Amino acid sequence: MPPLSNPLSPHSVAGLSPGDRVAVNPSRWCGVCAWCREGRENLCENIYFMGSASKTPHMQGGFASSFDAVPAQCLRIPDTLPFEAAALAEPLAVCLHAVARAGDVTGRRVVLFGAGPIGLLTMLAARRKGAAELTMVDIAAAPLAFARNLGADRVIDLSGGDDELRALAASGAFDVAFEISGTPAGLASAIASVRRGGTVVQVGNLPGGAIPTPSNAVMAKEIDLKGTFRFGQEFAEAVQLIATGDVDVLKLVTARRTLEEAPEAFRLALDRSQSVKVVLTAG
Repeated sequence: MPPLSNPLSPHSVAGLSPGDRVAVNPSRWCGVCAWCREGRENLCENIYFMGSASKTPHMQGGFASSFDAVPAQCLRIPDTLPFEAAALAEPLAVCLHAVARAGDVTGRRVVLFGAGPIGLLTMLAARRKGAAELTMVDIAAAPLAFARNLGADRVIDLSGGDDELRALAASGAFDVAFEISGTPAGLASAIASVRRGGTVVQVGNLPGGAIPTPSNAVMAKEIDLKGTFRFGQEFAEAVQLIATGDVDVLKLVTARRTLEEAPEAFRLALDRSQSVKVVLTAG
């Protein structure tokens, strides 16, 4: 398949025509600030992000019958690609960026804390980038079973204690850790679990304000602790991977609801025992 339309550029309309089927990048960066010029568009000082209240006036999200997007946010997709698959390009892009922040994961032993949609997609992205072994850690059985079915080499349920995780960590079993749960306990576990000289990538949104962090372990083990925020050009990569079938994001979809059923969809999405990813459709 030839490449899809060009990655997001504030000055490009990507040859769009009325009626084209597109995947919408929720990011609208300026393209001219220092961070954009460095190729780190996700850190753009003038960025607007759909559904984010970080700017005033706020930018509305996409839970509507119709909304505006500039042409530069729109990447054409094949007629054969379901819209619900294209809609998952955004979370996949987040995960591709997180794996890129970890550096070369080829042959690395990876542990992931948090088996939600972002954790599962990060696992798939790490595998695609050459990770040798994938261990998923969570406190709930259903998401861990889902991770196993998606290809995790090992799953660890912390609800019954952390003896297995501690034993593996003591043996130096993990080169790279992704903290995706967004909890201080998850970050502490990631730092404790990764080997000396390893890498920890903070993916999940941690609570605001000061949180306790085992910083001495970061120092003594000489850990590379990295942040990752949204995505840049990875959105175009995500669309391409979904369009070619190289990443089957629809495996994560456990329920579909119409826009009119949004309240029920949100309630279902909160129940980790019943759902992984709930997709809203136009009708």
